[in-house]
Amino acid sequence: MKTLHDILASYVFEAPDLAPSTVRKLKHHVNRFEKHTSFVLICDIQSTTFSEFRRSCLGAKLSPFTIEGTINDMMLLLRHALLRGVVSDIPEVGRRLMRHIGFPVQPTIEEFESLYVAIDKSDCQWPNLTGVDNGLFWRIWLAVAYFTALRHEDISRRFCWTDFDSDIVRILGQKTHIPFEIPMHSVLWAHLERMPRFGVEPRVFPVGKTPHLVRRELRRISKVAGLTKAVTPQQIRRLSATEYGKAGGPGCGSLITGHSMPKRHDAFYMHALSLLQVASEKLFVPKCMLKE
Repeated sequence: MKTLHDILASYVFEAPDLAPSTVRKLKHHVNRFEKHTSFVLICDIQSTTFSEFRRSCLGAKLSPFTIEGTINDMMLLLRHALLRGVVSDIPEVGRRLMRHIGFPVQPTIEEFESLYVAIDKSDCQWPNLTGVDNGLFWRIWLAVAYFTALRHEDISRRFCWTDFDSDIVRILGQKTHIPFEIPMHSVLWAHLERMPRFGVEPRVFPVGKTPHLVRRELRRISKVAGLTKAVTPQQIRRLSATEYGKAGGPGCGSLITGHSMPKRHDAFYMHALSLLQVASEKLFVPKCMLKE
């Protein structure tokens, strides 16, 4: 007899192209489902199991979005088990919880400028790398985030010196594993030229798996900038997509984040780099960044 973990292992084995972050998410969701239910084997999962899961999760103050997202992944694994003959049918999931998705939040370009300027006034306490002061580190980090729209995990873990030159930035997202290229903006290049290299370390920002420290420092800088709410890396990514969209049309806002490559039908007919090059030339550049 099989457990959910057995089915997950089979699913991952048969889908070698899954991004590591997706595999981690599935494992986390399986652990959550087992924690909040009393079943042992996958054949024990019934409609009542999903009701039990919802009650337990609501009691633990989990959001409907998290609860239903976990159930969706369990249904994915149950369908895989059905195809492999492990179960004979898939139980009904029952009535879905309402998921209220708010409007995406992003800073204004003026707030982003305030954030950049406030770095010099902030007592940045991280990352304390040898050969570069924290203020310079954060000005370069913000420039990379704004001009590339990279996820902050990709900036910290995967953005390497070999990924770019004075003309092109080559990207392979950790989440999507889709390779694509974007133009190197001259202002971003000027920032990167000021970043020292750290021996044989291939990454530009060798800070490890520390997303909470990135968010902590951004909260500190946001407070110094006088912003009522802290700016997050994801919000900067949205701002970048918006500004590229304003410069080159909504399609460029999707292209800079990698969402249109190559999933959308029209992406097969567009030369994305050429479109982004035009948008890059028209992109709004905060005046404070021109001083670097």
